[in-house]
Amino acid sequence: MKVFVLLTCLAHVAFIILLVFGFFPMKPTKSPNFDGETPYRPNRSGGSVGAVVGRTVLIVIDAFRSDFLSDHADTMPYLQRLLENGTGKLFAAKVDPPTVTMPRIKALTSGTIPGYIDLVLNLRSPEFVEDNLIRRATAAGRNVVFYGDDTWIRLFPEHFLRSDGTNSFYVKDFYEECL
Repeated sequence: MKVFVLLTCLAHVAFIILLVFGFFPMKPTKSPNFDGETPYRPNRSGGSVGAVVGRTVLIVIDAFRSDFLSDHADTMPYLQRLLENGTGKLFAAKVDPPTVTMPRIKALTSGTIPGYIDLVLNLRSPEFVEDNLIRRATAAGRNVVFYGDDTWIRLFPEHFLRSDGTNSFYVKDFYEECL
């Protein structure tokens, strides 16, 4: 009987440890490969890799079905022209839960997989200090401009040359069609 109780207690402890590290993974606060100053990563010969293009415009449309843009030629004519003439590319992200704004931004800009603790931190987003595209672009002297959800501005303070954030809880950018 004592062995059964001991094994049950050990199983509970193992489950709790698995739960804690599964749902609340420990993440480094700063990437060991990025010191915040080096704008480019070294190539195979040891030199740095320069910019391939002079300017990049990244348009992120959160919660937008990609088939709506690709299947409906009359929607967003400017983006349609960019896609047709080859100067634009359409990428559709397939995401896993949690699918709220802050974890998605972290995943998009850093390539990390968000944890469930990010759900809790979504409303009070602290500065994102891990290695990410915005920090690298700023460190490389690029002008980064942002307009949209103010979560980006909270995650990347002092990184944007110009910015205008909109609180996503008060945006009325949808309509309901009655049949």
